[in-house]
Amino acid sequence: MRYNLAGAETEDVFLKKTVMLFVICASLALIVPTLSGCGGAVKPAAASSPTAPETAPSLKSLSKQIVGASAMSEEEIAAAQEALRYATDANTGSLFKALSVNCVEGWARVSVQESGVPADEVVGFGVYMKKGDDGKWDVVETGTGLSTDDIPGAPPELFKD
Repeated sequence: MRYNLAGAETEDVFLKKTVMLFVICASLALIVPTLSGCGGAVKPAAASSPTAPETAPSLKSLSKQIVGASAMSEEEIAAAQEALRYATDANTGSLFKALSVNCVEGWARVSVQESGVPADEVVGFGVYMKKGDDGKWDVVETGTGLSTDDIPGAPPELFKD
């Protein structure tokens, strides 16, 4: 570095440092957005309501996810859709199929099973729900082999196959 007699940097050294600092900042301004993805803010996922979708799914698309959908009531289909949403959210990356739906006195049990995986890796369980005052299904418990002892207030018919 060059200094004058007073110990201060000379103008040409100061100018070189300023230009170098500007080049570093400009490079970072170009590189950082590239490394952080698209550079946009993360947008929250749109709220979805399986009981009142914006566009009703067709019976053909429902039958791929819900076994026997064509013979089910709207209440049973809504319960199956909520159970599938819950199972998928709880098991990120997995797809599920509703094998059976049992609705009794404002309660529902939906048997779900993972699809698209080898038979020895399939995950299956029951999703037990209660219909809320707003008409939406609320998940109360999940599991296999549950009974009225496990879910107080649930009708015994809910646990019958």
